[in-house]
Amino acid sequence: MEDRHGIQEMTAGYGRFESATGRPADPSVPGERFPAFARCASPDLLLPVFRIRQYRRQEEIVAQEGVPDFAFWIVSGCVRTVRQWRDGRRQIGEFLMAGDLFDRDDIGRGRFGAEAVSPTRALCVRVSALQELAARQPCVAIELRQHAVDRMRRTLDRLILLGRMTASERIACFLIEMNERLGAEGTIDLPMNRTDIADYLGLTIETVCRGLAVLRQRGAIAIDRSRITIFDRCALERAERGYLN
Repeated sequence: MEDRHGIQEMTAGYGRFESATGRPADPSVPGERFPAFARCASPDLLLPVFRIRQYRRQEEIVAQEGVPDFAFWIVSGCVRTVRQWRDGRRQIGEFLMAGDLFDRDDIGRGRFGAEAVSPTRALCVRVSALQELAARQPCVAIELRQHAVDRMRRTLDRLILLGRMTASERIACFLIEMNERLGAEGTIDLPMNRTDIADYLGLTIETVCRGLAVLRQRGAIAIDRSRITIFDRCALERAERGYLN
């Protein structure tokens, strides 16, 4: 679903803008993240190439076998990259949050598809148009380079998590990661369910639930459905390092 008013929202920068319902809103509020280059890039260059699309919860954004020609900047919501194996197994490559960018180098062509975990709004732009824009606007190129660095850092963290961490270490690491990426400050409203978490961490759902229960019993966290409250960050960090005693 395309929101043709979305570009006016973006080029309004970080001030007031019209939401999809026509009500004024502020894109700098938590949960909404527009590109920083909306402040500096020429609106005449942005308007022709960007569109905002809205996706319902669980809606497919890009098929695993697709050949996407677009880049997606997540403005709000959460997206998972998903690989379905022939025997029915599912693997989640990563969770993408507001402010994250993904494109054809990350999804499609038999590697991963992309699905909305929660209601999601994303800026969409053809990859060729984005490359041309980056060549003409240094602030765009700088932001894209920073995204590439951030993605590489998260990829390296995933290699460590899946390659060397135990189940309890993975769960503690996941909670710390979500607390930081969602800017939760100790109270995390997880957009994903326990099955998603298990497929992301390479564990069974039973192991995830058991691991969360242990952390709760130790007083490190409280659990209220999808809301996780961190009571003892130090205990969580010790669990991440394998010192859950």
